[in-house]
Amino acid sequence: MSPLRKNRPTSRDVARLAGVSHMTVSRVVRGLHCVDPETSARVLDAIDKLGYQPDPALSALAAYRASEGERPHGGVLALLDCDGIAYSQIVFQGVWSEAKRLGYQVEYIRLAPGIQSQKKVSQRLFNCGIHGLLFGPAENEWEFSGWDWSRFAPVSLSALPHKPDMPSVAMDYFHGAMTACHLLQKQGCKRIGLAVSSDKQARTGQRWLGGYFAGLGGKSRPRIHALENARDLKIWALQEKLDGVLTANESACSTLQPLGIRLAYLNSYCPDPEIPRLEFDPAWIGIEGVRFVHHLLLSHEFGLCQRSQMLSVQGRWMVGSGSASRPVDF
Repeated sequence: MSPLRKNRPTSRDVARLAGVSHMTVSRVVRGLHCVDPETSARVLDAIDKLGYQPDPALSALAAYRASEGERPHGGVLALLDCDGIAYSQIVFQGVWSEAKRLGYQVEYIRLAPGIQSQKKVSQRLFNCGIHGLLFGPAENEWEFSGWDWSRFAPVSLSALPHKPDMPSVAMDYFHGAMTACHLLQKQGCKRIGLAVSSDKQARTGQRWLGGYFAGLGGKSRPRIHALENARDLKIWALQEKLDGVLTANESACSTLQPLGIRLAYLNSYCPDPEIPRLEFDPAWIGIEGVRFVHHLLLSHEFGLCQRSQMLSVQGRWMVGSGSASRPVDF
């Protein structure tokens, strides 16, 4: 065996050790589900033992050809789920649809915290030739440990600033809160408050809060409530003599509407269709995330960025429901 062959095992070496064909090795590496679990485990074990590493440039080229209309050739992305909540699943729908369009397979992994478990995932992905990583939304800040970032092109699908810093895609929460203030101001509101639960505020990386301050523009004193309970919320609104409130909590609507307070709802799930809401499909975060990592792979840009990069996706203000839904003019 030549020195070069010793340093870089081939798929045929893996096939020989696992007792399968090299096409079976290719199917396992591409994340296809047509290989039975026992055979797949044997191939992955052989990959680990030999340190087999498919060429990442070939995977990127395969995805590029697929985007030009040719049959996909096996580029694989890893989708790492950090929190497992329903919102993340909507984001992931965008990942799967755009990945399919560009010719990628997607391997879903429920990521666990801890350096050892993440190191194991990192090594397995690298050995399988998977270099494009999409880290899903998170309810809390994560520290991604045990990764050799020079091997990967990572993109975060979250507004939270994780460690280490990496390129990210998120809803433009800042712009949403700022335009919500402008909308209420145009409707004549002079005393505008922000009533958002602390957990939802945290998920935005405090960007709703920043947009709210920007929207007030120094014209009035900030009035902020963290929604501990409906009684306290009502007392706060009356004491502050509010005529407008930004919120993203259903309970705030039922408490504040009877007081005659105008509302601007900061996401799509408003309980009353006649309250202006910021219409946004979270699947677009996944779509733009796949496009981002696709570009990084084609450009062979592995590792972490030297400066923070965030792609912010904006929604639009709507009222009404179904066919009667219409944009808000302000």
